[in-house]
Amino acid sequence: PRLAYRYLRRDQNLVLRLQRFESADMLDANAESAKLTSVLADDGQMMTLATYTIRNAGRQHIQIDIPEESQLWSCYVAGEPVRAAVEGRKILIPISMTTEDEPACQIQFSYISKFPALGRGRKLELAAPGIDVPVQNTSWEMYLPKGYAYDKFGGTATRNESMEVMFREFGLSEYCDTLISENVAKKKKAQ
Repeated sequence: PRLAYRYLRRDQNLVLRLQRFESADMLDANAESAKLTSVLADDGQMMTLATYTIRNAGRQHIQIDIPEESQLWSCYVAGEPVRAAVEGRKILIPISMTTEDEPACQIQFSYISKFPALGRGRKLELAAPGIDVPVQNTSWEMYLPKGYAYDKFGGTATRNESMEVMFREFGLSEYCDTLISENVAKKKKAQ
């Protein structure tokens, strides 16, 4: 800033104290939203599709940590397949920069997790993938097998009581059809 002072008398003096502030660290990326959709089978196998909407101001990669006993199946950035670097549970996904004028970038990946087969009195602990940027809003839809009672939900997520619990037969082909129709609808909306 510019400062200007005018002396009206000769015997005046001016004392200034200058203080330089350190630059604040800014977020170089953040996830505006995360949507997880999981299908759990009786045998304990679970397929999850994770979609993150990312604003990126300075990152080359986003690091995802998938849950234990999980295997990455596919990875897309902005609708295009990408080759992610994988080391154990850690996945590095290349991501492009976004400006304030551009829409946020979408990262989508799927993975398979293995749990013990479902049974009477079995307690199941599910974990969402970890991500190295803050996430503003997360939702997780679960498609669970029929014939079991689901209760005693815990952890840091809260169940949306306003959503109706629906029971219907839902196999792999119906799940894939649902994902395809959702992706087609999103692409039409984006155009």
